[in-house]
Amino acid sequence: MDGVSSREQLMIFRAIAVCGFIAAALGIGQFAGLDPIGWQYSFKEGVFSLMGHPNMLAPLLVAALAFQVTLGRTAIHKPSRWVWWSLIPGTVGCLVLTFSKGAWLGALVAMVTLIPFKPRHRIALVLVVLLVAGASLFAVKAEVPGRLMSDNALRPAIWQSSLKMLDSPSDWIIGHGPGTWFIQFPSHRDPQFLPRFRRTENIRHAHNELLEQLCETGILGVMLFACI
Repeated sequence: MDGVSSREQLMIFRAIAVCGFIAAALGIGQFAGLDPIGWQYSFKEGVFSLMGHPNMLAPLLVAALAFQVTLGRTAIHKPSRWVWWSLIPGTVGCLVLTFSKGAWLGALVAMVTLIPFKPRHRIALVLVVLLVAGASLFAVKAEVPGRLMSDNALRPAIWQSSLKMLDSPSDWIIGHGPGTWFIQFPSHRDPQFLPRFRRTENIRHAHNELLEQLCETGILGVMLFACI
């Protein structure tokens, strides 16, 4: 970081590590039904702490996990090392509960390739992460298989329904209007969409930025978006 001293960098790394753990603790509480904020959301679909969406929380947890491991490895005093290491299980557990598979892979790759451990230490760390992740999956085993299998078919079904929004030439040219995808989606989705994917509320995004942009603003909007 240009213009930032080593001490300031260390403070930033510590802040990310601690904030990630705090967010993880809140996320685990949400899954356990102890959400203090009262979000109108089923956290069995994935926790998000204060980030609004599981896919927004997951990258923070991956970054926090990397800093927690690094700080635990490089801390001068042994008690400090144990403090940083003690944050890892909660962070990993919450990362599992986001059900963000891309973040899981990112965390695993970070543990294997980005952290400068000796090979035997790296293997040990990966085993610990996998153990905690496995324990978390076991704790929510009733939710995980259906959730993951549902996700594999969910997004193609969303995309297929999204294409049904483009049922006239004007829809292709100018779309339905900015910010209207989630309004249009219910009238174009399969009638069995919600029960099939065990959903109790409307999908708010297409999980495909280009397709959502096309439905909302048409080809003209996509061309302008590509120019930004």
